[in-house]
Amino acid sequence: MSNGKTAVKTDTNLSRSVEVFTEYARKTNFNISGNMLDPLCGSGSNGIVFARMNVNFFGLDPDMTRLKEFREKAALENLLGNVHLYNQYAAQTFPFEDNFFDSVLDISTSSTFLKDADLISYSSEITRVLKPGGKLMISYPSKDDGTLRKPKKKSSSPCIFTDSIRNEQIRVFSPPDFREIYNLKLIPNFQTKIEFDETIGRKKLNRKLFVMILEKF
Repeated sequence: MSNGKTAVKTDTNLSRSVEVFTEYARKTNFNISGNMLDPLCGSGSNGIVFARMNVNFFGLDPDMTRLKEFREKAALENLLGNVHLYNQYAAQTFPFEDNFFDSVLDISTSSTFLKDADLISYSSEITRVLKPGGKLMISYPSKDDGTLRKPKKKSSSPCIFTDSIRNEQIRVFSPPDFREIYNLKLIPNFQTKIEFDETIGRKKLNRKLFVMILEKF
């Protein structure tokens, strides 16, 4: 595991995570290509980056407004041929065949599942649609990330925190958790913790994120 600290000013931490993934790909034989899935793609901050790389990008999101924004961004860059969007929740059965994706992008998507049943459904679908040798790229906040605080109302789970920016509860993991979640069907082959300063609104926060890549065997 390695650590790095930089000073950045962005609207979102997502681009920093993607930067780590693409940097790792450049330094190794990991070729980001073919079909990629983002189960919570939002308005396309990440998807556009990969669509520019000629990746066949598939995104899921339950928010139609965000999907519309994503399509508009893709249209402006003539990338609609590389972008395929679906309006659905990530814990539902994915509309894709087995072993369809070369890579899956999880930018804090796992953290949105407070119920074990949803997390189990989600991780099972990830395992099903990812090709053997395919990569799962995960980014998620550390417990000491600057955006997190313990909820005022006591939770039965010690891993539930409140995202102070979105004022939403999220589930916070440690790296070993994902070995258990994927039951050794996906094996970590890269792991790091990144630290950087980020300005969100008028607040300057110290961000601490884990970034991992797991491979399906």
